[in-house]
Amino acid sequence: WYTCAHHISLDGYASVRVLERGAAIYTAVMAGEEPAPHDATSPAAFVEEDRQYQGSARARRDRDFWRASALEHSRTGVLSLAGSAAPQPMSMTAGGVAASSQHAVLTPLAGRTTSSVVIAAFAVFVARMTDSTDVRLSLPVSARSTALLRRGGSTTSNVVPLDLPGIGRTTVGGAIKLTETALGTVLQ
Repeated sequence: WYTCAHHISLDGYASVRVLERGAAIYTAVMAGEEPAPHDATSPAAFVEEDRQYQGSARARRDRDFWRASALEHSRTGVLSLAGSAAPQPMSMTAGGVAASSQHAVLTPLAGRTTSSVVIAAFAVFVARMTDSTDVRLSLPVSARSTALLRRGGSTTSNVVPLDLPGIGRTTVGGAIKLTETALGTVLQ
């Protein structure tokens, strides 16, 4: 079985939903049974849910949060990697001190998610490249925040700003903890 769709039509989550539905239909047909009805969501249901959200207290809280975030960002300015060269020498560090063993670097990674470690590492790289202690990343995220949206079969995503103040001057463990806290805030 082969399936192909452009990312504009289906994101990774929706692709899995399509494959699950195809497998359910195939399994039912092979067993001589009628496939169960699908639970996909109609576009009209999406529109209605969004209309209800726009008038809700949650929408007002979200709007206030993102306005405050944008205002703070407008005060700090925007950094760019354009024209930047890698700082020399590049060395493995933990808290500004060269790591003497793998243990010094790997200990803060224990029990952490891969995504938080990778995002923290990239943010520290950006901080070094821009000679800055504060970093703001654009984080692509799924916008499937409700059960209705999770039943949808399309691309549903958003990009949120991820502020990481002080990440350029902290330890490895501190950078990961700061990233995890910031992710929890923006993915509320």
